This record gives sequence, C-alpha cells and structure tokens, in this order.
Amino acid sequence: MFMTLLPISVFINLRRLAGFSSWSAAIALSSLFNLPPLHYSHVHFLFVSCRLFSAPTLLQDSCDCICKLADRCPQRFHMAAGLLVKPLLATLVHQHSRVRVAAVKAVGSVVQQGQSELLEEVRTAMAQRTMDDSPSVRKALYAVAIDWLLNHRDR
Repeated sequence: MFMTLLPISVFINLRRLAGFSSWSAAIALSSLFNLPPLHYSHVHFLFVSCRLFSAPTLLQDSCDCICKLADRCPQRFHMAAGLLVKPLLATLVHQHSRVRVAAVKAVGSVVQQGQSELLEEVRTAMAQRTMDDSPSVRKALYAVAIDWLLNHRDR
C-alpha cells in the first residue's frame, strides 16, 4: 500500500537502490565463499539504466559495484571493460562531487582491468578532472593515476 502512493520514478529509484545494495553484498559474499561473481552484463545494464534518472546515490553505488566487480574477477571483466567506459566518462561531469569521486575510481578500476586501449580513450577526460572544483575529486584522480603508474600492465 505504501508503494502505490509514491510516484513511479521514486518507486523505480528505490527498487534500483535496493538492487545495487544487494548486488554489492553479493559481490562481497562471493569473494568470502569463493562463489562465482555476478555477471558484468547485469552491472552494465543497471549502470546505464541508472544514468537515465541520474540519482546521485544510485550512480555512486553503481560505480562502487563496478569497482568491486573489477577487483573480484579481473579475467572475466577484462573483455567487458570497454562497454563501461562511455557511461563512466559521462558520469565524470555529474554535478555532485561524491558521484565524480566514485566515477574516477570506477574509471581507474575499468582501465586497470581492461585492455590497454582504454587508457588512451579516458586520458583526456581524466586530465580535465585535474581542474575540478572539488579537492576530493582531484585527490581521487591523483590516487588513480599513481595506481596506474605503479600497477598498470602496459605502462
């Protein structure tokens, strides 16, 4: 009865938020019990669909979920990383700094686990974030750049 009183967009956002929190928990549990992780195509579909509503909490949770999935199964994530680059680059210019921080970290994870061509694709967008108004975004960007310099396969 409570859900019928809410507008449909609020209901959809609540369902997506509940979905991402359970997906994040599923990724964490799969690493504890050596279970197979979630499939990357589901995360890609939910991330792209969350971009339509641009709710800051949903975008931040979806970026965190992408980071966890990239760290959990780098072998399977390697081939699908290219699908996530364009939506993540669009998220880098979001109005909330918390979303931009999460997007910078997600781009870092995608490039770290993806093909070597992805670094060339995200280079200019990430360079523009060095002039971001928020110090937390710049700090996250520098941490990602240092991680790339130290640990990227094709450096």
